[in-house]
Amino acid sequence: METSTLLKCKLICDKEFGMFPVPIGDWTPGAITVISPNGIDLSVYDVYWGAGETIK
Repeated sequence: METSTLLKCKLICDKEFGMFPVPIGDWTPGAITVISPNGIDLSVYDVYWGAGETIK
């Protein structure tokens, strides 16, 4: 069973895209601001993207 995957994205302090491990079926503590085009296969995964606090 798959427990995590690598996502090409930018985190809050990143200037360039990089690979970031994200858990499958759980929240990630990473503050993702941008997910690269085609970074997630939407035919395989349901994606829920939210924020726990306001990013300033």
